[in-house]
Amino acid sequence: MSSLARWIITIGLEVHVQLSTKLKLFSRALAENHKAPNSAVSFFDISLPGTLPIVNPEAIRLATKAALVCNCEIAPSLEFDRKHYVYSDQRAGFQITQKRRPLGTNGFVRLNAALDGVEKDQLVEIKCLQLEQDTGKTVNELNEDLVLLDFNRANVPLIEVVTAPCFHSPHDAACFLRKLQTILRLANVSDAKMELGNMRCDVNVSVASAENPTKQLATVELKNLPSIRYVEIASELEAKRQIELLNNGSSPVPETRSYDVEKNATVFLRKKRGPSDYMYLPEADIPEITLTSAYVDDVRKSIGPSVDELLETLLQKKYFNLQDAKALLQTEDGLSYYQVLVGELEKVTSSMSPDVQLKAEKLIPFWLVNEYVGDCANAPDEKRDLDTIPPADLAFLLGNLANGTLSAYAAKHILQLAVQDPKKNSIYKLVNENANAEFDENTLKDLVNELIQANGDKVNALKVGKDGVLNWFIGNVMRRSSGKAKPDEIKRLINNTVLCENSSK
Repeated sequence: MSSLARWIITIGLEVHVQLSTKLKLFSRALAENHKAPNSAVSFFDISLPGTLPIVNPEAIRLATKAALVCNCEIAPSLEFDRKHYVYSDQRAGFQITQKRRPLGTNGFVRLNAALDGVEKDQLVEIKCLQLEQDTGKTVNELNEDLVLLDFNRANVPLIEVVTAPCFHSPHDAACFLRKLQTILRLANVSDAKMELGNMRCDVNVSVASAENPTKQLATVELKNLPSIRYVEIASELEAKRQIELLNNGSSPVPETRSYDVEKNATVFLRKKRGPSDYMYLPEADIPEITLTSAYVDDVRKSIGPSVDELLETLLQKKYFNLQDAKALLQTEDGLSYYQVLVGELEKVTSSMSPDVQLKAEKLIPFWLVNEYVGDCANAPDEKRDLDTIPPADLAFLLGNLANGTLSAYAAKHILQLAVQDPKKNSIYKLVNENANAEFDENTLKDLVNELIQANGDKVNALKVGKDGVLNWFIGNVMRRSSGKAKPDEIKRLINNTVLCENSSK
């Protein structure tokens, strides 16, 4: 048995997710924590004496919805507690959270081997889901004596999703986080963007002997992990660190660590705190809030199909593969955009032949998920949202691509221009300009001849029938003609020039 095989890794997750509310949890300040520092702050958010919490009902509704989509049992009433600690980002000296009675308990998220990338099907136990306020954050440290604080994030509504220590590989933990992220996005509970800090994850890692798996050793907490990828990497490194200690005769100790990207290692932060260190007390300024069965049922009615059901529906379309279907559901507003796009494409292609209609429909996954979403993410000045180009405009582009009015290269070029400057570059205008553009045949011949003369090795490969070479020539001519040359005409010229020359020898 190898040194690694002698040990069982156990991982539990604590996932903090900001709710997509307009206002903060206990004040009337806007929940806009990514604006200029301290521009979205109320007196309560910075704990000025005499200020009292005002509960945001929208936050309670979204938190209840989150608990339901995680299959939790909902508490009959909502009670809050104070978690006491002293830190610069929490002016009150305590955080309003839930300890005695979490909003949701005994939930689960189903991981499917075929759909979610785990080795085998499993139910991830959700121990609890609680509603709490977020803290402020440190935005810059100039020196040891000066710390700048931004309280925009303070009191933004947050849910904490706590799993059982049920993962035995970092990969499965990462698969769960992606699934949870998609579930919460589709429920319109949160955008769950880890890159913005709207979803954050702490990881608890321990190892046990394979010969005595019930004997639990020390649990180490990993904090401040900024992405799912880093969760997987850091968990793997921490497990290996603990195993190395055990193999060398030492033992891990309970502590809090973080992941250092430059060192590619976990590093010590502080000794691990226990519940008694926080002196939990009931929050006396917020009375108990009853959650009636009628209220919970009303929230439940707003929940759509599950992620697995939506994936199965997309995969039944035949032209969707699993990777594209998952990417669509993981994209913020991706599903709703797709649903509108399908209807708009039907309108655009209604007068076209059934073959063209089918071809247009098959274009959707690649052009929506890979091209359009990719262009939005890689816009030169700033990342774009999906509403940059209306579904009707994208449908017009795909319809003209399907019926042969546009080449694939021209369509890509038009889409990129439209994403970069949607006000200046209307898709309708660009498509019509391209369709009406005539590319001079003599110029086209010159482009083809120039490529042929400069690429003798590829000409020889073309002569012996190597696959893909003809497409290489066509693609290069399309780029040089800004997509205006017709692929069939390019193909004809190349064949006439190269193959006829070959047959004459």
